[in-house]
Amino acid sequence: MRVVIAALFLCVLSFAVGVLGDLSLAQPPGPSATVAIPPNAARAGPLPPLPRTGAAEAAPIRQQARTWAPLQKPRSETTKLGAKLDPDFAPKAAPAK
Repeated sequence: MRVVIAALFLCVLSFAVGVLGDLSLAQPPGPSATVAIPPNAARAGPLPPLPRTGAAEAAPIRQQARTWAPLQKPRSETTKLGAKLDPDFAPKAAPAK
């Protein structure tokens, strides 16, 4: 419980120090860059009128006859598994002389 209280206290203290640091600035910083558009710059023209959907003709959708067939289950090959050796109980190599 003491750890939670200490963490909460540090969070509140960090937040308060940050707010006080922001408020202690004499003047907030201005914008970092100012972009001036020259008066003779190329401007975008108006967009052309969009076509109406009433003038468009839609072709009918042709449904193809689709049949569903289940996939065949792949053959399972039987394998002969030997006894799985536990490395803790495996035979140890003979010590070198």
